[in-house]
Amino acid sequence: GALRSLTAVNLHLSKCDKIGNIGLISLVQGLGALPNLTGISLEFKNCGEIGDGGVTSLGEGLGAWLNLTTIDLNFWDCDLIGDRGVTSFSNGLGALLNLTR
Repeated sequence: GALRSLTAVNLHLSKCDKIGNIGLISLVQGLGALPNLTGISLEFKNCGEIGDGGVTSLGEGLGAWLNLTTIDLNFWDCDLIGDRGVTSFSNGLGALLNLTR
């Protein structure tokens, strides 16, 4: 549909303490259907239920957005995110050859 032509997503879900890994995984899957994305801004500040599983999924999903030039993420005060999630996410960044910011 029309959503497939979206080039940017700006989603701020601060203080949504009911959103966890399953919610982030579902969001990544949905965004994966948007191949024309060039910019993503996701804020999950104070969403304390998001952990390594959700951030790992985000890293794995990065490969679907080959046109991505900008990415802005905020997981401030998401204490369940650790080394495993950050490492997995970082590995996914390598697929983004057009990333400028």
